[in-house]
Amino acid sequence: MPNALLVITAILLGFAIASALTGLVRTYAQRTRMIDSPNDRTLHHGDVPRGGGLSIVVVMLLCLAGLGYGYSNAAIAPVIAVTAVLGGLGWIDDKFGLGPFVKIGVQLLVAVYAVSYVGAFNAVTVGGYEFEFGKLSMLLSVLWVVWMANAYNFMDGIDGIAASHTAVVACVMGVWFALDDNGAIALLCYAIMASSLGFLVWNWNPARIFMGDVGSVTLGGVFAVLAIVGNAQNGVPLTAYIILFGLFLFDTIVTLIRRAVEGKVVWKPHREHFYQRATATGLGHAFVTVCAIISTLVLAVLASFEKFQVPPIGLWPFLALFLLTVLASAVLFREKTRAKHR
Repeated sequence: MPNALLVITAILLGFAIASALTGLVRTYAQRTRMIDSPNDRTLHHGDVPRGGGLSIVVVMLLCLAGLGYGYSNAAIAPVIAVTAVLGGLGWIDDKFGLGPFVKIGVQLLVAVYAVSYVGAFNAVTVGGYEFEFGKLSMLLSVLWVVWMANAYNFMDGIDGIAASHTAVVACVMGVWFALDDNGAIALLCYAIMASSLGFLVWNWNPARIFMGDVGSVTLGGVFAVLAIVGNAQNGVPLTAYIILFGLFLFDTIVTLIRRAVEGKVVWKPHREHFYQRATATGLGHAFVTVCAIISTLVLAVLASFEKFQVPPIGLWPFLALFLLTVLASAVLFREKTRAKHR
């Protein structure tokens, strides 16, 4: 396990640097008109600067640089590459705008590089049955990284939801890695948690700055790579990570499948995610975000049961899916109820 002093230092410095740097990024974004204005696809009011996730990326890179000197871990170099490339790509997109195919192309390239170094998911066990990926391991792992990067971006649509989710899952992954004696990656997770909380000071409703692609895409990609590291180096089941990220994965997958079935362009911005629909019914950003935090905490417990193989083995993924289905159904029920009273 990592030294307690190092953990405390990483948390305190991560929070302080991210909080201070987010304020500086906000000032820069306001001066250069790097802002999000309200439109038919957004749920905020007034012009809000974007790109605040740069503070989280900077903290991650500083932490990784320190880990590179103090630890020997094959995952550090690939994670640095993913953080730097996706962070740079996201900043350029926030600043100037990029086409979807350019972004996906770069994401695929850095994902291939990372997976080739840290390894790939070889199998998934569900309900006691193991499904081996075989020759598809590399491809599926690369797609996992790209999907997670974009899922995080899709879910960063109301005040505080992405940053608070990041803080919870990073903390849980930090504990997992620490218990598995993977101190370097545990420290990185704690730094991500702290920097997300530092950013959240500015991003809680009403948000004074948005995370932007520089933060959301980078976090999603890095978490995906760290999940592969946890699986390859410490034997953490893939299902544990799927449960842990379940709220974001379920919402994005179900929403995009529904849009594809309806013949809509899936990569275009919209307001059809469950969390957006819940907010649009009048629940408000803060309420929906708090519900998301509570749901993620519950999923974190189920994911930990899955990770440590707590009996009854095989139940936890299905229980997580049931919980997520109930949450989605509650949103649909609220929509229908409000529609009847209009």
